[in-house]
Amino acid sequence: MIRRTDPSTLTTLQNSESVLTIQLFLLMKLNTWLGRVIRDLKRKVSRPDACLEERLSLCDRLHAHEKAGRKQLYSLHEAGVMCISHGKADRRYKFGQEVSVT
Repeated sequence: MIRRTDPSTLTTLQNSESVLTIQLFLLMKLNTWLGRVIRDLKRKVSRPDACLEERLSLCDRLHAHEKAGRKQLYSLHEAGVMCISHGKADRRYKFGQEVSVT
C-alpha cells in the first residue's frame, strides 16, 4: 500500500512495494500539480498572450493525455513529434517525424 507522503521519504517504504507502483504514484502526483497550475493560470490571467495561450493548450493536451490515445504528446518543445515503430530488436521505437524526399 502506498502512503501519501513526501517523495523524499519514498525510499523508506517497505521492500515489498514495487518500483512501478511508486512511479505510478509520483506520476499521478505530477498530473495533479499540473492540473492545479493550469487552473490557477487560467483563473488569474484574464487575457493571455499568444505564447502563453499556446503553452496552456499544450499543457491541457498533456493533462488530458491517455496511455492508448492517438493524440499523445511526446515533447513539449516540439509538439509534432510522433512515435515511429521500427520492428528492430535493439531499437523498437523512434521518436520524430517521417519525411520522404523525392
